[in-house]
Amino acid sequence: MILRYIIVYSQILAWFLTIFKQRQSKDYKFFFYILAMQDIVAISLLYIVKINPYNQYIVWAVYLFLSLFPYFNNYRKAVLIIIASIPLYFLVYRLDYKTSNLIITIEYSFVYFFVLRKVFNYFINSHKILFYHIALITYIFTAVIKTFVLLVDINTGSIYYMIFNVIQIFFAIYFMTDSDYNPKFILYTLKTDNHTDQVLSKTN
Repeated sequence: MILRYIIVYSQILAWFLTIFKQRQSKDYKFFFYILAMQDIVAISLLYIVKINPYNQYIVWAVYLFLSLFPYFNNYRKAVLIIIASIPLYFLVYRLDYKTSNLIITIEYSFVYFFVLRKVFNYFINSHKILFYHIALITYIFTAVIKTFVLLVDINTGSIYYMIFNVIQIFFAIYFMTDSDYNPKFILYTLKTDNHTDQVLSKTN
């Protein structure tokens, strides 16, 4: 039990610290703000009003998805959306554990495929593959699997759930050091015809 608390609170701290590196990100700033705040708020509401964190994550998964849209990338609009969605907490309050996890798994799957699409569009436009994007896609995939294993078997799934939490702490540590606005690791750069023409013009 003590080990579980250590893992949970270490994860909360790790994801909170990511916002200092990700706050300049153009596409994922609010995505990481949501990741940083969701566990803090979920645990606080658990102790204050006894709302199960898994039920709360249904709403937070909606925030994660919305944060990927340009409209959400504005502090005032983001706050308005969050305030307007407060009634959702009361709608999900009485959902059973199994239903909550099913909904969260579906929501995270939508987030996964949407981020995959954004990364693909980034490659089409910039002709670059960033390790940052690969790490982000992999992290979201682990989030999908983490909730899915709880659907399959609650007892065994709980063990794997904590293992995935540990893995995600390492993702958080990485995101403390790298961002898409100033990427440290560019895995691949496609040399286009324009790039070749520029090189030739310089040599001439």
